[in-house]
Amino acid sequence: MAMLTTANVYDDVRAALDSSLSPTDLPDVVIGRAPYLPAAVREVAARDPLYGGRTDPNQEAALQLAVMLFAASYLAPHLPVVVSEADDTGYKVQRQPVDLLALAASLRGRAEAALAVVLDVADVTPYRPTLFSLASGRRGA
Repeated sequence: MAMLTTANVYDDVRAALDSSLSPTDLPDVVIGRAPYLPAAVREVAARDPLYGGRTDPNQEAALQLAVMLFAASYLAPHLPVVVSEADDTGYKVQRQPVDLLALAASLRGRAEAALAVVLDVADVTPYRPTLFSLASGRRGA
């Protein structure tokens, strides 16, 4: 299997967060830190039972997309929100505020959907805690 990250993963993460982000605004070094890109790779690797053995290019592309979206979802709540900006030349920009937690949830949902393309999620039973169980059938035991 090819690596779960590609050469342009940093640009893809920036684009998933905000199309106006540049490498100066969000450096590759930050994206590559342990809580972001490596954590996304670990999450996909842990959830894919055939990690390391897939050879289908479509499945590899879906896993790479999932890694990129998970990394972006981990970064989203930590981005600064710039609503307006002005400089000395009179240039002024004003943007709508962004709900970064909603953005993170949306990115995580897209990552889950990309994983669902690869993983057979129909066979996986979601974790449900057992609230009740059968009694032994006799009193006082």
